[in-house]
Amino acid sequence: MNRKNVSIVELKPSDIPSKDDCLCEEKVDGTRMMFDGQDIYSDRNICRNDRFPHIVKELRRLDWQVRTEFAIPHGNVHHVNKKEYWSKAKCYLLDIFESQGKNVEDATPKDNREMIEDVFKNHRFWHLRRPRQFPTPKDGWDYVLYNNNKLDKYVEGIILKGQCGQWKVKFLREEKLPIVGYEDGKEKGAFIISRKGIQGKVSATSVAHVIRYKQLLAQGLTPFAEIEYPFVTDHGKLFQPRLRRIGTLQELK
Repeated sequence: MNRKNVSIVELKPSDIPSKDDCLCEEKVDGTRMMFDGQDIYSDRNICRNDRFPHIVKELRRLDWQVRTEFAIPHGNVHHVNKKEYWSKAKCYLLDIFESQGKNVEDATPKDNREMIEDVFKNHRFWHLRRPRQFPTPKDGWDYVLYNNNKLDKYVEGIILKGQCGQWKVKFLREEKLPIVGYEDGKEKGAFIISRKGIQGKVSATSVAHVIRYKQLLAQGLTPFAEIEYPFVTDHGKLFQPRLRRIGTLQELK
């Protein structure tokens, strides 16, 4: 497997035990960057040296090409994209593709992790990190739940890396929110939901949901949406909300 072109499949938490043979790491929520040995580039191939000079300086200490994730510890992708956070960003090493002139793209995920560990054994860094590693996927998921639910520290999820692919399991919260409007679209449109006085949108997902919404209105009932989402933005809106079900509040309970 060539790690440079591998696709990542999303799993449900209930599917985690079937991947016990995989390397399990924390999934850091940030922005993906590629370091080509001299400069850092976003997925859209835009040089970002000016945003993170403190990280570029450390990456240039070694002769390598590496894919990374720039993030604010326990923050989210919105934070690292804000100018006021750039100087606080850390760089998490994900995949080493070239080391001292040698192509290592085909190294297994576990061998790649060993190469990353060797980097930290032989060098001291202030701004470079490696994702937290867990003995088993269960240990990883327990860590995710404990941080999000007990400590109120956001952890996006875990990622499982195997010989034939990679899988991610993301932490999602759930709420049942009133639908205060509907915005028509070419196909399904979007529902307008209200949370603590702040309105947002969620894709209607299917025609069946739109029909159910209109039925509830016709019956004089207040429609609610059961929503799952990873976090609330600094503006109080749900980030990437997903619609599960529509019904009355009593039905969704």
